[in-house]
Amino acid sequence: MGPFFWWGGMWIFPIIGVSMMLLMMYTFFGPKGLFRRCFVDDSHHEMEVNELQQMNKPEDILNRRYANGEITREVFLQMKQDLYNR
Repeated sequence: MGPFFWWGGMWIFPIIGVSMMLLMMYTFFGPKGLFRRCFVDDSHHEMEVNELQQMNKPEDILNRRYANGEITREVFLQMKQDLYNR
């Protein structure tokens, strides 16, 4: 690798290598990087799990079905009574 190494355009490879390394580091460790999403900021995941558990309570499902018109008032009241008398 004499002085002619840089004249043939080989100077671009170290720049490309450093750029790719910086891009990979930003992708992994950046503000919304893979590392943060998987390991650091787990509170968002816990919040989603709690919201899903609350949404799938039997009372919520029953209220949603009644609100959407899937069941009549009589069926709604009967099912609600059955839920509370378990």
